[in-house]
Amino acid sequence: RSASLFDLYKPGVSVAGMEPGERSMAVRLELLDSDANLTDERIDATVAAALARVQAAFGARLRAKE
Repeated sequence: RSASLFDLYKPGVSVAGMEPGERSMAVRLELLDSDANLTDERIDATVAAALARVQAAFGARLRAKE
């Protein structure tokens, strides 16, 4: 249904798998299907598809968890 940026982090030095000049962006995805329930499998597939699109368009990647 929608996506919104809610956090942006730009480190000045290398931290947690990020180099200076890179950005870490947190995005909120709002999912809705008025015709069917959203199952974990459907949600996971939707998130994976969204990630694939930003990877292809911008070279984005998931930041490693500490």
